Amino acid sequence: MSSAGSAPGPTRPWWEIWPSRREGERGALAQHGARKIKEKVAGRHLILSCEWPLGEERIDLEITFSELHPFFRPTVKSNSLRLHRHQNVFSSDICLLTEDTGEWRSDQYVADLIQEQLPRAMTASEAHEQGRAEDAKGLEEDTADPLYRHFRFLSHPFSSLIFDATWQVPKGACGFGHAAIRRPRIGSDPRSFDGALVEIVDTAGSRLSDRLAAKLVTGPINVPLIWVNRRPTITKDASASYKTAIELVRQQLALEPGALQQMERVLSASHHLIVYLYGDEIEYGRAGRGLGAVCLSVEPDANYKARAEYIATYPVSEEILTERTSFGKLLLEKRATLIGTGAIGNFIASNLIRNGLGFLRIADDEMLEPGNSVRWSLGRPFWGLSKTVALALHLGQNYPFTKIEPISGCLGKAFKGALPLDMLLNEGGLLIDATATFECVSALSYFAKTRHTDYVAAYATEGLYGGLIFRQPANAPYCFNCLLLHWADGNETYPVPPTNPSDRLRPVGCSAATFMGASFDAEEVSLQVCRTVVGMLTGDGAYADDWDGAVLALRSSGQRCLPRWEGFAIEPHANCCAR
Repeated sequence: MSSAGSAPGPTRPWWEIWPSRREGERGALAQHGARKIKEKVAGRHLILSCEWPLGEERIDLEITFSELHPFFRPTVKSNSLRLHRHQNVFSSDICLLTEDTGEWRSDQYVADLIQEQLPRAMTASEAHEQGRAEDAKGLEEDTADPLYRHFRFLSHPFSSLIFDATWQVPKGACGFGHAAIRRPRIGSDPRSFDGALVEIVDTAGSRLSDRLAAKLVTGPINVPLIWVNRRPTITKDASASYKTAIELVRQQLALEPGALQQMERVLSASHHLIVYLYGDEIEYGRAGRGLGAVCLSVEPDANYKARAEYIATYPVSEEILTERTSFGKLLLEKRATLIGTGAIGNFIASNLIRNGLGFLRIADDEMLEPGNSVRWSLGRPFWGLSKTVALALHLGQNYPFTKIEPISGCLGKAFKGALPLDMLLNEGGLLIDATATFECVSALSYFAKTRHTDYVAAYATEGLYGGLIFRQPANAPYCFNCLLLHWADGNETYPVPPTNPSDRLRPVGCSAATFMGASFDAEEVSLQVCRTVVGMLTGDGAYADDWDGAVLALRSSGQRCLPRWEGFAIEPHANCCAR
């Protein structure tokens, strides 16, 4: 036992904490007929190897336990067993369980798991190999197993190449093309890059141009490439794979001198790519129906000798970027305008675009300063830029399927720099107001009502004690001014969000006071706004709201409490000027 104040000793591995479990694992293997059971400790791992009975034959198994066994599942590999599926083609690890949490039972010996799951994996694998995918259902989860994913484990750790998932497998045997890249991706690694496959052309001139090229291109550097229509050989040796591809292309182009000359020009480039394009399984049970890509990057090493490296490839499309939400495809067709990009608005913009909004117009007149970045989604690289430009730059680069239109200006100004109202309302879709000023909210609520435009307003209260969301569908009979008048009347039907007016700060060098509060409290308002906006834009029932206004409480009697929302209905006020 360590003395007070002393550093604790190293954590003991599981086989020292529970030696009986160690013996139990060995005993279970023997019970199931395993022979030649051997054991060794490799660092913080325990490895058991054996000969496992498989019918009248035996296969070698190597079982590796991490130091956190039995809480974490062990890995099981076999170099003598080759499965068409459920086995990593390079490491020979066998997939006996899905990646879902809860699949592994900490009270189960690995031998029992092997006895139960290995025959299922082998039967399912054989069915796929023989083209009987239907027979594999019920034995495995319905997940595709594309070959290109296996190559990622061999790839350069900081580089990647994306390609259009809607492309079909090219009909030609080989050809040329180019990728656009940005480098270095990681400053400490000059060979690292982020790229997009832009175009491939076969030797007959047939062209596969990326219809999404303008959105997917990540950098200004064009890199020439040679592609070959063939499933890549399973090898860890990138140089061998490179040579195989080149030999195949030379054979195909033997009778085409012009194409051979073009090939030599590509190979002489200081940096070029070799891309295997082939039919792969991108949907469960549909082997060879989708496009797979395995890429090799070739450029000189420190000794000026050409060096080939695998580059991880990733398919991308609108469907891939939207399929993980129930509303993604619908949201991609929708438009919205956001005015106000402070502590609430900037997170609204980020989340709506991240989840697939097709068009967002962003309006504000403020600059991003070091101090206010504490309640913002972006930091140091964007200080000194206008908030709208900062968001457009960052989100446009990271989420290329959303069109972002930044506008600089202040609504309601009576002098130069005023933001014209029609610029917000014309073809802008749903209007989101995060200005947190009652003057602006009252005015926009009125004009949105007269223009039959869906409108949502939100703000956080001083001290971030709470917040409010005001929801005004295009056909609503009320407006925000109605709510203000109900509050002024003292009508208790309409809850008021908690606030702390004394919790204010005048930042150093700033002419205006601001509230105290953390970004993670402000985001409570922003996140609910996003749910409301998605519901109004898409009609997705999971995000439908049954309230007109909602009040958030983050404090109760001055003490922090769990976030609590209270929705309420709003009736038109008899004295409202907008009636």
